[in-house]
Amino acid sequence: MEKRKLTLMNKILLSYILLAILILFAVFSYTLARDLKTLNKNIDTTILSMAEILALDNRVEEMIKENYLSSESKKQLEQIIKEVAVIDLIVIANSEGIRLYHPEDSKIGGSFTGGDEKEILQGAKPYITNRKGTRAYQRRAFSSIKDENGEIIGFVMVSAYTAKIQDLRNEIVKEFVIIFALAISVGILVAYLLARSIKISLLGHEPSQFVKMYLQREELLDTLEEGIIATDQSGKCIFVNKAMKQMVTNLNVEISEASVEKFAMQYHIPAMDSLETVYNQELTIHNITFLIDSIPIIEQGKLIGTISLIRDKTEVTKLAEQLTGVKHIVDALRANTHEHVNKLHVILGMLQLGEYQMAIDYIATTQAEENQGYHSISKQIENLTIAALLLGKQNRAKELNIRMTLQKGSYLEAHNDYLSTNDLVTILGNLIENAFDAVKDKEDARDVNVFIQRNDGGLIITVDDTGIGMSKDVSQKIFIKNFSTKGNKRGIGLSLIGDIVARCDGAVEVDSEEGIGSSITISFNKKRKRF
Repeated sequence: MEKRKLTLMNKILLSYILLAILILFAVFSYTLARDLKTLNKNIDTTILSMAEILALDNRVEEMIKENYLSSESKKQLEQIIKEVAVIDLIVIANSEGIRLYHPEDSKIGGSFTGGDEKEILQGAKPYITNRKGTRAYQRRAFSSIKDENGEIIGFVMVSAYTAKIQDLRNEIVKEFVIIFALAISVGILVAYLLARSIKISLLGHEPSQFVKMYLQREELLDTLEEGIIATDQSGKCIFVNKAMKQMVTNLNVEISEASVEKFAMQYHIPAMDSLETVYNQELTIHNITFLIDSIPIIEQGKLIGTISLIRDKTEVTKLAEQLTGVKHIVDALRANTHEHVNKLHVILGMLQLGEYQMAIDYIATTQAEENQGYHSISKQIENLTIAALLLGKQNRAKELNIRMTLQKGSYLEAHNDYLSTNDLVTILGNLIENAFDAVKDKEDARDVNVFIQRNDGGLIITVDDTGIGMSKDVSQKIFIKNFSTKGNKRGIGLSLIGDIVARCDGAVEVDSEEGIGSSITISFNKKRKRF
């Protein structure tokens, strides 16, 4: 069974209660011991002082000498026992230990019991003992009675019952226990309110959750390719991610996490103290253009910080071209233009050499070849954008000495129900370029075959090549973003294909053998929604 972890509130409560108990226990133990000691001292002082006072009283001395206690003296002694709370018993006896006064008349005339009076009759200084009397245990104070010659003629014993002393101690302990319990209760209440306040300020999260979220945030932000600068309300930098540090390092620009105010002013970053959100503002540093988004963080109408995201505009443009397929169309047009320029140069050379008939024949042959290629593709591919893409790729294949063929049976209508033209451009353009890369370094069998078919079952796109092929492990990873065997900043094109396949519920089949070639087939049978 998994051990349950304590929440923040429980930790604070338990910690505070334990701390309060330890502190209160230490304080109360010291205070209680002191008060009990003071109680014992006060009782001892009271009974001993009273015994000494009575022993020095002339009336008590006369009583011993005359062996008689007057009614007036008896009333005074009874009054003392009644008024002094800690005194329970007063006994006056002669040198032979015969009681001359006792609160109980039946005890008068009898012998003193206990045996602890011997030392006082032998001349000892006043002292206190614990001894059992006739009925109960007592705390006894003794003082000797002397005549005018200093001879001991008797003694006075003043005592407090041990049981009564214990009752007084219990009362003190009881009061301390009540105060201790009240203090603990107040401490628990304060701890609960404190823990509740902290939990509310933490939005109900535990500190461990915040630590986990903080580490996740650090890891997440550091994996982003965009540069991130976070500042507080005073413009002081509180966070710079790895991409931003790398960016400014590459540009030889100094930036400190202590402050980015100077950096912001120098390169015209939107004001860090502004409440306005700025998107896609261009920022030029050392002739390199960046795009910056500045987003204020506002709490209760007050600015508490700003987050700025900085991206390389060149990289953004490249990515946009990859996403829209514009790059492949531009490359196709460039290849067509380059092919036509080459042919114009040939014609110009023939004319300069005076070979007019040769130039006429070349123009006729070239026109026939182009018409044949154009009509062949246009008959099969009614979508003019895709037709232009394929024509451009054929011209590029010629430049690379690669034979590219649109297979028989291929057909694509002007508007299909499965993919948009942009998605088709992205898929075909990247598959064909990937095939070109696979075959361009081979000395023979440099073939790339393209097959497109739109039928009642769906849309099928297949690109075969006679290139270097792939291992099974590599073929399973080619659609993962940034995975490439061709170096850094590659692996985007095929990952875009993977995104389209996932978004449109398509299927991918990769058949490849190292040294033989590869065949990639992508199929779609779910019609896209139209708005």
